[in-house]
Amino acid sequence: MRIAARKTTVFPARSRKTAELLDAGYTAYTVNLWEEDGALVPAAALASEKAYPTCPVNVTGGYYSEGNGALYLVSGSLAYRLNKGGTAYTTVARNLSDGAFFDDMYVEGSASTVLFDGYNRITYSGQSQSTAVADKRFYAGAEHCGRLFARDYDEPYKLWWSASDAFDWEEGISGSGYVYLPAAGGEVLRLFSYRERLIAVRRRGITVVHAYGDPENYKVGATANYLTADGIIERTCAVCAGDIYFCTEGGLYAFNGSSVEKLMDFGGRISSPQSAAACGERYYLICTDKYLGEGCVLCFDGLKKRYAVCDIKPSALFAAEEGVYAVVGTGVYKILPCSGSGRWVSLPFRIEGSRSALIKNISAACGGDIVIKVSAGGYERTFSCGDIRGANISGGTFVFDVEVNGALRSLRVEAEI
Repeated sequence: MRIAARKTTVFPARSRKTAELLDAGYTAYTVNLWEEDGALVPAAALASEKAYPTCPVNVTGGYYSEGNGALYLVSGSLAYRLNKGGTAYTTVARNLSDGAFFDDMYVEGSASTVLFDGYNRITYSGQSQSTAVADKRFYAGAEHCGRLFARDYDEPYKLWWSASDAFDWEEGISGSGYVYLPAAGGEVLRLFSYRERLIAVRRRGITVVHAYGDPENYKVGATANYLTADGIIERTCAVCAGDIYFCTEGGLYAFNGSSVEKLMDFGGRISSPQSAAACGERYYLICTDKYLGEGCVLCFDGLKKRYAVCDIKPSALFAAEEGVYAVVGTGVYKILPCSGSGRWVSLPFRIEGSRSALIKNISAACGGDIVIKVSAGGYERTFSCGDIRGANISGGTFVFDVEVNGALRSLRVEAEI
């Protein structure tokens, strides 16, 4: 009797593939992470404790006096002051005019803060407050070379300067005077005393005013060299890394005293720049993010020219006491550089050379706690560690969503195809 030979079906062996997901091409977006020595590290986070007492609601601006240590907060048409070491805020002005501004200067020998509010001059010396009514109304101003320079409220190209006393506006050869800036630059938005020159940030560019010595020697530099493509947003102006930073709808720029450089193109992610504050080499901007929505913070490193988007959501930012502070609700918190947690999200991707794959192992090199979510074909698994063996997630395309406390140095997957 003949015995039929058995047929044996041989399945091809599945090959193994590995992929480093932090390499270029896999990233969709990150939150509060930027590159540092080949890793992704946190850019910034809020301190856990409030830096100042509970503040009024709906704060939209802040000013800190380096001279007397008082903190001013603006909410709607109201201005409040918190004295140095104080526990409660005092209302110092109601019905604030559009363009009201603060400036530190010496008044009668005392380091004082002056709130220029329409025709009112509200002065706080650190000990007492006084109010005077002037005959001129300004929109923006800065003290420079012993004089106050300010933009006329009703004539946006007209720049005034005071006599040697910032409260003396009697016109004369060595007294008060004014100049009209070239109209091409648009209205004056902010004034800065910068590298022995007065810088006027305007709607469409920068004007340099050489204003030292006697007024008859004052000279206005050409505006045309510093025009930008679209309008400068007033409240985004701040001094960072030794330059004057400002934003338009399209990007972030810096003026170094001789030229304007575009530091960042917002592209499709950042929009609606609102207001900013800076300290040292860090610039923080409240804006809208494609992924996080309205009111988040763009953090820009002026030294290394890198950026991260942080999910902080403040109503106001201001610089004070060697740092930048954020108002969140009724709390005022210091922003701590290089701290906190971050998030990395991948684009949908396939394992190279496959239509479908089985992810077996996942390994992450990180500096703290980590949570890894993996999605594939409507199925999701979550892991709370960085070394996952036998993950066994099958699919055609995969999406990783990683939250990490500290640095993320590597994220590697091993799959069978």
